[in-house]
Amino acid sequence: MITSGKQTEPVLQTLLDRTIGSSPTTALRDVLAGDIPRSIRTYLLAEVARWLAEDLQKIPRFAQLRLDEAGLYHVQKTMLQTLATSYSLTRSELAAALRVAVQFTESYITRPQWTLEQFAFGEEHRMAAPAILSRLEYLAEYAYFPRLLEGILRRRGSHEIQREDFRYLLGQIDDQIVKQHNPRELALLTKPIFDFYLLKDALLEDLIPLRPVLLFFEDKKMNIMKEYIQSICRLRGTETISLTGLISLIEELYIGQTPEPPAKEERATEPPPMDVEQPAPEQGNDFTLAPVAADLTPPAHSSLEPRASVGEKLSPGPALPDIQDLISHKQRQRFVRRIFKRDLAFYTGVIRTLNTMTTWEEASAYLGHIYKIHNLDPFSSDVVEFTDAVQNRYNTSGETAA
Repeated sequence: MITSGKQTEPVLQTLLDRTIGSSPTTALRDVLAGDIPRSIRTYLLAEVARWLAEDLQKIPRFAQLRLDEAGLYHVQKTMLQTLATSYSLTRSELAAALRVAVQFTESYITRPQWTLEQFAFGEEHRMAAPAILSRLEYLAEYAYFPRLLEGILRRRGSHEIQREDFRYLLGQIDDQIVKQHNPRELALLTKPIFDFYLLKDALLEDLIPLRPVLLFFEDKKMNIMKEYIQSICRLRGTETISLTGLISLIEELYIGQTPEPPAKEERATEPPPMDVEQPAPEQGNDFTLAPVAADLTPPAHSSLEPRASVGEKLSPGPALPDIQDLISHKQRQRFVRRIFKRDLAFYTGVIRTLNTMTTWEEASAYLGHIYKIHNLDPFSSDVVEFTDAVQNRYNTSGETAA
């Protein structure tokens, strides 16, 4: 298990044993066939292809090729990656490349937004689009990032990208991905972290250190989620977490119920793909997210759907309005800022959960749970206004408020 930077050497030795063994040299194709994380394989292939590209650019006649012309980018990429698999690596070359790959991958899987920005721009404030696209070839996990970024950047046709625009775009992509996941799917987004730290396909009950999971939610600006998970684990006296435990905590936070634990040997799978909807651009920023298909789709049945008891049928009552339609844009901004501590993803999850509740009594109990978690005064003006907006959902359908 990788636990900190101090553990790099044992991890490197494990990866070397699984790839080059005792041989002085090896072909990259044999390294890629070894039992190593997918993210490490992707990084190594992209890095060796970059070496070849730099060498080719030093050849005068090859340097005269206009590789930025339409279609040639993918031709060059395919050619270089094909050649890269035959590249012969010495033991020292492989060890050096693996060390950087491990450091980069650990940073990316735990803090994808921060790492992508740093990796793409370094100390620069603007970068050429082709340079950004070349960086995306290093990414294996969270495939929605490279897929959406590549499509958006190509459609924009910009030759250069501002750092702040890129940061905004990353945030918009992540917000939409998070918004369209139920609690279990949200927890399973962290599976690449478990796979990497365990150097295997993680089971739901496998434990890893808590810190990288907290960094993951901090990177997504989901501070309420982070603080809740951290506080509960502190109360339980544990500094490790499993996917089962994470699923349970997120479901408790969103819907206040603890799920039944899965079978001991159940394999953890990443959530299926969904489409990313067009978000509303922030005022003063025209760098918007185009509606592109990502690699995550919503399941047929969300765990947030209301469930009937055994033998009970849900009778079709009058249709209840969507709470989002009862809250103005200005109210939403204020609620997110003052009640939900600027955590848009958590606000969206709460609204989504409330929309599944068919009675004011049920919604009122859930709101009480939320207010208690965040130590909110239910009689403060903002909280009262938010409660009234929720209560109006049931009043407009003819139900008498409790």
